[in-house]
Amino acid sequence: MEKITGKPVYYFAYPNGNWNQQAIDTLRIYGYKAAFQLTGKQSKREPLFTIRRMMVSGNWSAATAQIIMKKEFD
Repeated sequence: MEKITGKPVYYFAYPNGNWNQQAIDTLRIYGYKAAFQLTGKQSKREPLFTIRRMMVSGNWSAATAQIIMKKEFD
């Protein structure tokens, strides 16, 4: 990405949203500041490397997205 954009990349999204401590350790070595995951709650130990995200359907209304977000993140 850096080669394509000419700008540094500091954030990472885990493939398929899956992560583990070894992945976090490797990201730190390469200078990443944070990473995004799909597979669970945000880690208290590694909050910046386990920021939660979700897949969103283009067919959802704003109300549907809000309902699903509350369900997923509560």
